[in-house]
Amino acid sequence: MIGLLNPVLEHLMINFQATKQYICLEPLAAIIEIIGKLGLPGSQEHFSSIVHHVTEIALGAVNTTSPEPEFIIAYFDLLYHFLLHYSPNILFASTFRTVFQLLIACLEVRQKDVAKATFQLLLRVLSLTEDTVTQLVRELSSPLVLALLLALTDVTPRELLFRLTDVIYALICSQALPVESLHNKFVEAFQDSKLLTLQLPITENDKTTFLRLIFRLVPQKGKFKAMVVDFALICRFCMTSDALLAYDLS
Repeated sequence: MIGLLNPVLEHLMINFQATKQYICLEPLAAIIEIIGKLGLPGSQEHFSSIVHHVTEIALGAVNTTSPEPEFIIAYFDLLYHFLLHYSPNILFASTFRTVFQLLIACLEVRQKDVAKATFQLLLRVLSLTEDTVTQLVRELSSPLVLALLLALTDVTPRELLFRLTDVIYALICSQALPVESLHNKFVEAFQDSKLLTLQLPITENDKTTFLRLIFRLVPQKGKFKAMVVDFALICRFCMTSDALLAYDLS
């Protein structure tokens, strides 16, 4: 079946390489989704090669032309469908660091659909257990945590905050870092100049309470998500710090 699709795939790749248009990525994602569900032999290697090539072209376009949000959304959607059915192998691993850095950067984009695509792909990446992925999350944990806090306290549209809490929850549960190390990353991020310049209406005690709760409430995901959203609303002047007291006393 893959052989029958080769002319279509080649045509899409030629067009994408020539035009850098996101509309070429949407049918590619659909094909990967269909074939991935069927689990056809050889499809892993075949689509790994295609995704690797797409990624090289896409990252070049991102770095040089600052593409429209639709491009980022289509590219992230393609990667999501690939990683949903296939593991990143050596063909993809060589560019995975840059992809992950792009994901982190997109956490600071306010456009709603870009945020949705970013959260969806990040959740998938954080669920992967391959050593190369775990190591990458560990190495880039500092900028990731900072970007997550910036998104939570300022960037992410209010209606998407619950989706963002899923990403934070996934990071804590990923075990890419020991709890103490991850806690320290959050402490460091709160002291970063990007967050300090926001002049958030929170005290050091509020930060300490928040960090204690995000690790304590992991077994209670619903309460975890509600608490993190409430903290975001406190930071956005929509609630007071008293909202954290109920979680701290429960």
